[in-house]
Amino acid sequence: MLYVNTRFLYQKTTGVQRYAKNILAHFPNYQSITPPSWASKGVKGHLWEQSYLPLQIKKNDLLWSPTNTGPLYLKQQVITIHDLSWLEHPEWFKKSFALQYRFIASHLVKNCRHILTISKYTKEKIIEHYKIDEKKISVIYCGIDIIEEKNLTNTFSPKITSLEHDKPFLLFVGSIEPRKNIKRLLQAWKITNQSIQNDYNLVIVGSEGKVFKEQNINFNESHIKIFGYVSDSELVYLYKKASALIYPSLYEGFGLPPLEAMKYGLPVISSNVTALPEAVGDSALMCDPYSVEDIANKINDLLENETLQKELTTKGFEQIKKFSWKNTSESTYDILSSLQ
Repeated sequence: MLYVNTRFLYQKTTGVQRYAKNILAHFPNYQSITPPSWASKGVKGHLWEQSYLPLQIKKNDLLWSPTNTGPLYLKQQVITIHDLSWLEHPEWFKKSFALQYRFIASHLVKNCRHILTISKYTKEKIIEHYKIDEKKISVIYCGIDIIEEKNLTNTFSPKITSLEHDKPFLLFVGSIEPRKNIKRLLQAWKITNQSIQNDYNLVIVGSEGKVFKEQNINFNESHIKIFGYVSDSELVYLYKKASALIYPSLYEGFGLPPLEAMKYGLPVISSNVTALPEAVGDSALMCDPYSVEDIANKINDLLENETLQKELTTKGFEQIKKFSWKNTSESTYDILSSLQ
């Protein structure tokens, strides 16, 4: 029997949770194992995952843990590792979190039956850091659908509806954490051409994660708006209304927002590091995320050039044809089935 560790169902939907939910939506047959509400988070959640969960897996069963953690010593298990940011850049995280995940991953990669990951970049990093045989790791790219259009609502918070009669905007989507590079984005925005600042707002969507070091970012600018966490329906609304997406992230295991934006016809500025070039191909305007000047120049180049915008939109529609949650789910299920 295939079992799935669904501890993530109690967590806010960010990239990792969206990955698991979208894959399971297409799985033909599995049994979920979900903790009780009292054991859904923190230390109690980890205790449940290490003590109760492995006892439910019998000799001929297989457990899939899709969100980076799982029972450390269970051999009948496949894990998905999304990235190794906490290992390669521990300075971005609270010390306790980085140490915890370093310990968890070192045992999981050694003891599990197989490893799934979401990019060739992350596979290479897993091999580099843990000396794992590459045959033990399979790369399956993410899909890009957000939610079915029929499930969208027209009920938005006032902060979202306020955009209806405001200026056009450049959109950023991602959690407020060090690797998303928001400080440099804000610095870059301040040195863009004055015409850009007069004609556009910068809208930042995302919530602060508890495991990351505090950013202390000042958003007290009239042409910069931060909306925090938004619902899927609100996110789709923002994608449809935005003029472009900017994603100057310093580190990604894949990078969903640029591809999601392309689905809704947005031209995209993306950083040129880690797995992002692998995800966006030649369908985005690439920037050096460590250069404030380059980020600003790319914003100017894109927002002042309608021909470039149309070209990137066309390329974006072609790029997203390569990614589907249905295909991701089928490939994942095939691997899991072969290991049972």
